[in-house]
Amino acid sequence: MSSSRVIAFAAGTAEEAVGRWLAVGSVVAFSAVSLLLPTNDLKATAATLVVVGLALGVFAYARAGGRIEPMPLDVPALTFLLLATLATVFSANFKVSFFPTSIRGEGLPVYAAYVGTALAVARFTPREIRIVLYGVFATGTLMCILAIGQYYLVPLALWIGGVGLQFGPRGWGTLANPILLGGYLCLVLPVAIAVAVGTRGPRWWALAGVSSVLYAALLASETRAAWIPFAFVVPVLAWLLWGGDRTPRLLILAGLFAAITAVMMPTQPIPLATRALSSFNTGDTSLRQKFYIWTHVIPLIEERPLFGWGFNNLAGRLPGIGTDEYRRVMGSDDVIVDIAHNDVLHIAFSTGLAGLAAYAWVWLLTLQSVARIVWTRALPAADVRFTAGLGCGLLAYLVWAQFGWTHIGPANVFWTFVGITAALASRRAVSTEPVVLWAEPGPA
Repeated sequence: MSSSRVIAFAAGTAEEAVGRWLAVGSVVAFSAVSLLLPTNDLKATAATLVVVGLALGVFAYARAGGRIEPMPLDVPALTFLLLATLATVFSANFKVSFFPTSIRGEGLPVYAAYVGTALAVARFTPREIRIVLYGVFATGTLMCILAIGQYYLVPLALWIGGVGLQFGPRGWGTLANPILLGGYLCLVLPVAIAVAVGTRGPRWWALAGVSSVLYAALLASETRAAWIPFAFVVPVLAWLLWGGDRTPRLLILAGLFAAITAVMMPTQPIPLATRALSSFNTGDTSLRQKFYIWTHVIPLIEERPLFGWGFNNLAGRLPGIGTDEYRRVMGSDDVIVDIAHNDVLHIAFSTGLAGLAAYAWVWLLTLQSVARIVWTRALPAADVRFTAGLGCGLLAYLVWAQFGWTHIGPANVFWTFVGITAALASRRAVSTEPVVLWAEPGPA
């Protein structure tokens, strides 16, 4: 079987090329450009347009006679989307579940964009994957520069319109919440490190700069749920990347990260070290609130276990609202809990246990693909190292998500990376051309 049959969008005619570029442009808009939009409402609108763009791209490609080959990711991803649709149809409030909210940007069209993006990227060529990744790095760098300015209370992003100012000296970029920026960086930073370390020449310094900006923004987010998994995956990533002329580049990056930490730690009224140590304080207000939400969301899931409540239907339903315990933990009756603050519980509440099973299936297939590529080394060495960064990013994101949730912005990149992993896995043992060509090709 030829690689063009595995990477299934092999363009031939001009109309096929138009279809492909519609798909590529839609994915870049979704995984990169839309993250710079200042509100979740605008991001959700962009997601709806992405669904239209992907549909038009597939239509143009198929109309020109292009073949779209089936892939292993198709069944779990489409099953998840089907169950999300059923959850919306049978939700507690169809309108609330279908239409994305202005606060969270959560709704069925957004999930259609998630799944559509993953399935499209899974069929992209190496060149198209590189375009997507360069878009992610470029917009991520800009967003992180804004986040570093926010950390130092410098108004670099007045056009955001004041969103997130309640977070004080914490960076959130354009993601409306430092927690979400932390989740985004759990995904992107390990990939940026892997790409930078595997790159020679002038582009190495550019990518080292990108990695340094992303790392500084991770510190600026002050998101403990992102710091901890990143601290665990970085030694693993360094071990997988170590060797050859990559070792000096790894050491340079480590030195840059150490210098950034040394500068940023003492330059805030509440030092970063104090914030980090609070992670182990069981009496921490944030942790107590999360535990309260988790224990009170579970009975709601038990009440509607099959298809859940639909998206956006938690607000006003959490048991215990108005009680003394609620006021003591949350600080006020006015605090509205509209999200489960745990990805497993969030998906289970929104789409039911069936939807959660399909979501877990996507995760399992993705992580299995990463492990197979890294340990069997069936792809060129450059792709193996890139996949190692991808896998470390996914694992860090998975841990972060247990204290966060699927949210427009970080989830855009997650589903894009799911698609890239599927594209890499589909090329296993059938092609010697690297999907990622920043580094020197060669045997694994």
